Amino acid sequence: MRKVSLVSLVLLVGVMAICIGCAGLTEKPIKEAPWTGEGPVTPPEPGTKWVFPEESSPAPELEAPATPTPTPTPTPEPDTTPPEISGVDVSRVTESTATIQWETDEAAIWQIEYREDDTWDKVKDLDGKFKTSHNVTLTELETKTSYHFRIWALDESGNEVLSKDYDFTTKTAEELLSPMLYSGITIGGRVHQLSFNLFNGSSQTITVTKVEIFDEHGAVAFTMSKSDIVETWGSGEVDVGQSLSTGISFGIPPSTTEVEDYQVKWYCLDTNGVKFTVKGKYSQI
Repeated sequence: MRKVSLVSLVLLVGVMAICIGCAGLTEKPIKEAPWTGEGPVTPPEPGTKWVFPEESSPAPELEAPATPTPTPTPTPEPDTTPPEISGVDVSRVTESTATIQWETDEAAIWQIEYREDDTWDKVKDLDGKFKTSHNVTLTELETKTSYHFRIWALDESGNEVLSKDYDFTTKTAEELLSPMLYSGITIGGRVHQLSFNLFNGSSQTITVTKVEIFDEHGAVAFTMSKSDIVETWGSGEVDVGQSLSTGISFGIPPSTTEVEDYQVKWYCLDTNGVKFTVKGKYSQI
């Protein structure tokens, strides 16, 4: 039998002791306890550790879209050009009125200055409406009188212009009456009926007091008296823009050649009682 030396025995015992000690130091597994987030935080039980939920990563911040640089609005050039006046026309001139019309190349208000002599002492006030077509009727003018006028215009930007001088002359009531004499019925070269007419183009009511028709020799061939006028036309008044008309018949019809030299004469009164006459020659219609 082999003998174990004392030294070997001692070494063997030491190794066994170390192994037993190591076995006693082996780490036991640790239980995990999830943390619910409720209640106070207390130390876990022995052999247990808290497991906290992982915090979710915050969503990445989105960058705000770049604000576009606004395109600057160009500043309009200020309007420094005055309106242009054109197409000045005077129409419907009577013994006491006249209508003036004109155009401007842009919307404008206006004022009319007019005069009889060298002083601009009469003004037709502006109407306060910006527009391009304009007209005005001057009233209470003197009969058979020359007038000068000029137009002042102002646009919406405050630019103004004054036109050159224009002129017109009012008429008389006689000039504004249109007497006519013409064949009413013509048969075989003979005039059986002669018609006559008076149109009132003045600005006042005219009263007819008598009518005469003269033949080719200048002799009175027919007279229409006041009583005849009343019977035919009533008062004999001719309103503005209206006319009187009638005719005469011949017992022995004159020839068309003879009638060509006939004339008609109207005796009239204006609204002021002023007497005047107008004559009309024969004309074929």
